[in-house]
Amino acid sequence: MKLEVKQQEAVMEALRIQQRAEREHIERCRLALPVIRLKRYRPGFLLGAALLGTSCLALWHFVGLAFYPLLPVILTGVALSGWQAEKSQKC
Repeated sequence: MKLEVKQQEAVMEALRIQQRAEREHIERCRLALPVIRLKRYRPGFLLGAALLGTSCLALWHFVGLAFYPLLPVILTGVALSGWQAEKSQKC
């Protein structure tokens, strides 16, 4: 009989601790800054990020187009230098 009473008291104490923790968590969330609580971006941020990304892609594209005619020359030079280095190691 005493064991059941102690078990019930332990369960009640655990429930009180859990309820206190939940109340403290709710209070912390309520007192948190709105920016932290909502985690939303400002409207201009997404537009700015999209424009910056687009301009970076466009710049990369046009720089790539400027150097595109040189690509076969660069690749041939790399291949020849690798072939020459391999040939000099064998001798």
